[in-house]
Amino acid sequence: MRAERERGRPADSPTYVWVATPLHIMRETVIADSDGDEAAICRGSGSLRLRKHVWIKDHLSQSPRFILLSVVRPPISRCVILCFSFRISIFDLAIMAKGPGLYSDIGKKTRDLLYKDYQADHKFTITTYSPTGVAITSSGTKKGELFLADVNTQLKRNNITTDIKVDTYSNLSTTITVDEPVPGLKTIISFKVPDQRSGKVELQYLHDYAGICASVGVSANPIVNFSGVVGTNIGSIGADVSFDTKTGNFTKYNAGLSFSNADLIASLTLNDKCDTLNASYYHIVKPLTNTLVGAEVNRSFSTNENTILVGTQHSLDPLTTIKARVNNFGKASAVIQHEWRPKSLFTLSGEVDTKAIDKSAKFGLALALKP
Repeated sequence: MRAERERGRPADSPTYVWVATPLHIMRETVIADSDGDEAAICRGSGSLRLRKHVWIKDHLSQSPRFILLSVVRPPISRCVILCFSFRISIFDLAIMAKGPGLYSDIGKKTRDLLYKDYQADHKFTITTYSPTGVAITSSGTKKGELFLADVNTQLKRNNITTDIKVDTYSNLSTTITVDEPVPGLKTIISFKVPDQRSGKVELQYLHDYAGICASVGVSANPIVNFSGVVGTNIGSIGADVSFDTKTGNFTKYNAGLSFSNADLIASLTLNDKCDTLNASYYHIVKPLTNTLVGAEVNRSFSTNENTILVGTQHSLDPLTTIKARVNNFGKASAVIQHEWRPKSLFTLSGEVDTKAIDKSAKFGLALALKP
C-alpha cells in the first residue's frame, strides 16, 4: 500500500492523504475512529481527511478489509503517514470489542451461514429515501399461488428509530427503538394493530462481562421473557426463559455456551425445554476469499432423531458470493448472490433432494434495490 500527502497545500489547511491500495476497494468505504467520527473514501483510491488513528472498513463482503492509518504530525508542516494494510474478518473485529453479547448471539454466525439467503420463494424489495431522511421499503413475496406484500417506513431522529409496517392483511406494526438512553442500554417498544395482546416492552443491556435482555407483554396476563449471558468475547454461558403469567407455566427454558477465538466459533445449546441439543461450528478458512465452513448437529431426545447440516461459503470476486449446504437427509442447496450495484443484491437459490432426483427442484429468486 502507498500513501502520500497531497503537496502544495498551506501548512494550516486540513491534512489530506492519497490512498492507493492493492486491495481493490471498489465502492464507498466508511472510516470511523474510536470517537465515532466518520469520513468517506472514494471508489478505488481517493483523497481522505485524517486526524488520528482510524480504521478503514471496506464493505466488500461479510469478511471486510481493514486498513490502519496512523497520522503523525511533527512541529514542521510536513506530515508523515504510516500505513499498514491487512485483511481481517468481521469476527476479528468483534474480538477487539469487549462483552459476550446477548443470548441470541450464541451460534448466530453459524445460523447465518447455513440458513440466510436460502429460500424457495420469489421476493422483490425496493427502498427509497425522502429528502427528510425517511426510508420507505416496499416488498412483495410470491409463495406458491399466494402473494404477500408489505410497506415499511423508517424514521430516525437522534437516537430514536421508528419503524411502521403495513402488510397484506392490513396489520399495522410499529416498533420504536431508543438506542442508549444510558450507556449500554437499548429500549424497544413494539405493538401490532388490531392484535391487543401484541404489545411488548423490551430492554437490552450490554456490559463488558454480561448481556441481559428482558421483555414483558403489555396485557393483563403478559408473557415475561428473560435471557442473560455472562463471560467475555472469548467464552460465555447463558440461559433464556419465558413465563406465562396467565397459566403460571414456563413456556420456554433454554441454555447455551459459546467459545470463540480468532478464526472459529463453537457453541452448544439446549432448546425446546431442554429436549433438543444443538451443537454448531463456524470456521474462517481463508479470509482473503471470504471462505467459510460451518456445521450444525441437532439431537432430539424425545424422538431420538439426529439432524446434521454442513455448509460453506466462498467469494468468487468482491461482488459475487456462492454458498452451499447439505444435510444428512440428502437435501442439497446452493445460493449465488451478486451485488450488481452498491447495496443492491440479486440472489438465486435452489434445492434438490438427492435421494429423489425425479422430484422437481425448488428455486428461489430475490432482488433488492437500494439507491
